[in-house]
Amino acid sequence: MRINLTVEVESREALAALMQAGREYTLTDCRVIRFRILPAVPASRLEGRVDNYFNAVNGTGPLAAAWKDKPHRLVYDLVDEVSRLQKILGEPA
Repeated sequence: MRINLTVEVESREALAALMQAGREYTLTDCRVIRFRILPAVPASRLEGRVDNYFNAVNGTGPLAAAWKDKPHRLVYDLVDEVSRLQKILGEPA
């Protein structure tokens, strides 16, 4: 199981103590101030870098042929990526 935590500390010394190698903590050592559970988000479907999509419109780069043949597929991929990122940020779709 993997849990990502955000930790706020009062000082650099407290942070150093918290990050000591080999130190184990139990839930009784901690106080939960606030939390939120984020939904699972699928991995990106984009092919390569975002620049490839910009270049495809100009007829260059590895996606140029896809843009010429079926441009709507690239647009759908970009819209899906925006929706995926909105879920990560907790924004409404």
